[in-house]
This record gives sequence, C-alpha cells and structure tokens, in this order.
Amino acid sequence: EMPLAEALALVDAGTIRDGKTIMLLQYAALKRLLF
Repeated sequence: EMPLAEALALVDAGTIRDGKTIMLLQYAALKRLLF
C-alpha cells in the first residue's frame, strides 16, 4: 500500500504501465479533487 501521490508519480515516471491500474489511480485522484 502506498500514498496516492506516490502512485501517481510512478505513473508519470512510466513505472506503472498497466492501463486498468492507471485508470483506477486517475479516477481516485479525480474523486479526491471533487469531494
């Protein structure tokens, strides 16, 4: 388990490349910003 910000940084760096994982992280980030 890791903080959302760290996971998003791994997406930006290209470390996380799985599409479903990226979509989940993007969704979680969007929901955090909206609510």
